[in-house]
Amino acid sequence: MKSYRWLVLPGIALFAQGVIAADWPTYRHDGNRSSVSPEPMSGQLNPQWVYASRHQPVSAWPMPGEETPRMHTDRDYPVVVAGRTLFFGNNVDNHVYALDTRSGAERWSFAADGSVRFAPVVHGGRLYFGSDDGHVYCLNAPDGSLVWKYRPSPSGERVIGNSRMISLWPVRTGLLMEGGTLYLAAGIFPYEGLYVAALEAKTGREIWLNDTSGDQAWGHQYGGMAPQGYLVASADNLYVPTGRGMPAAFDKRSGKFKKFLHAGGKVGGAWVQMAGDELYAGNDNQGADTKITFDATSGANRGDQFASFPSIDMVMTEEVAYLATQKGLYAIDRAANAKATADVPKLNKEETAMVKSIAEIRDRHKAAAKAGNADDLAKATTELNQATGRLTAISKEKEALNAARVKWFMAREQLGPLAVAGELGPMALAGQTLFAGGNGYTVSLDAATGRLISIYGVNGTVMSLAVADRRVFGCSGRGTRRSF
Repeated sequence: MKSYRWLVLPGIALFAQGVIAADWPTYRHDGNRSSVSPEPMSGQLNPQWVYASRHQPVSAWPMPGEETPRMHTDRDYPVVVAGRTLFFGNNVDNHVYALDTRSGAERWSFAADGSVRFAPVVHGGRLYFGSDDGHVYCLNAPDGSLVWKYRPSPSGERVIGNSRMISLWPVRTGLLMEGGTLYLAAGIFPYEGLYVAALEAKTGREIWLNDTSGDQAWGHQYGGMAPQGYLVASADNLYVPTGRGMPAAFDKRSGKFKKFLHAGGKVGGAWVQMAGDELYAGNDNQGADTKITFDATSGANRGDQFASFPSIDMVMTEEVAYLATQKGLYAIDRAANAKATADVPKLNKEETAMVKSIAEIRDRHKAAAKAGNADDLAKATTELNQATGRLTAISKEKEALNAARVKWFMAREQLGPLAVAGELGPMALAGQTLFAGGNGYTVSLDAATGRLISIYGVNGTVMSLAVADRRVFGCSGRGTRRSF
């Protein structure tokens, strides 16, 4: 009997007739890792099917260990979807599987020679993925037959890793597809060599290969270069997550190493997302949930724009940032948040100066009263009234600016008894419906108002979500997988 080890969650088929189902072709939907789908969904969680994997995922960075909060990308088997077929990789049995989205029936499987730790990419009828065996594979999506495979490293040398034999240069990044170009990175031991490459997706032909990025000895002050996580890119730069550190930037056209991004302190992790001209990265700062913003072109640090709302996960639109935090779910007005982020520190500075000024005025007021100097007393009284009035106004301005940041907030306790015991995790936005996974449940909310639509209990912690083929699929590190 199979043990239920991961969860395929809600598939919802309740929405307007004639709507064309959208695909979910890569991890978090697109190359920006936005987790946003244009497909409108009703939000009603109605279970449809369960698929049971034989093996519980085994992370390369298991608990207990301080790296787990930063390198969490292989704790489940996240899925991608094209048409009516769902694909995922398995980091225990080394296979990639294809399932029917409507029934959960297995269509085909393909065996690599090492763990498949990251979600594949489906594009143009082909499926692409990397493995701990050091290769990148291209398969025909309809039947799983091999089209080509590519090894960026110089040999098939193997070492012991996670109690298994792996390549000395495993592919520990999620691949990035842009147009017909496939980007990848291999290797996790800098002094053994690291390889960042761009391939012609159709043929597997190498466009460029950077085999010198592991030589940056001075880079250890930035956390080092050990590619782990899902790749993202701006117009000019390829950003490679470096596990415990911040991403490294490479020229997309030549592969030339540009720079390590730097946030200061012990901030880093595999979580990355592009939004407009900004890169958001880092999911841990000495135990605190943190996302640092960088200019996507220059890599300049723009600070923690959401420091008041430390988030486990983030989904962005042009107007709103949806944040999953330890406290619950927030919808943050991005324009109002930016204004408050710029203005509140200035008001804080003025407030500090005003408090100091009021103390000085009160000393003069007290001295004038003691000396019986009516003119000085009247002047000090007027100044004191003006200063205290301004201090009150500053407090109200700060309160208004901070209040304007939050469009709505749904506390974890408001989601019901299922949500009280476990934190929230991944999110996905489909049309105007926001889905969020948690420890033992999945919820759906109206994205505009925060109104709770549905909550469904699951066995295990939901660690990733995908929305496609008029369904929502969720994956957990243990328990059943269910489709709604």
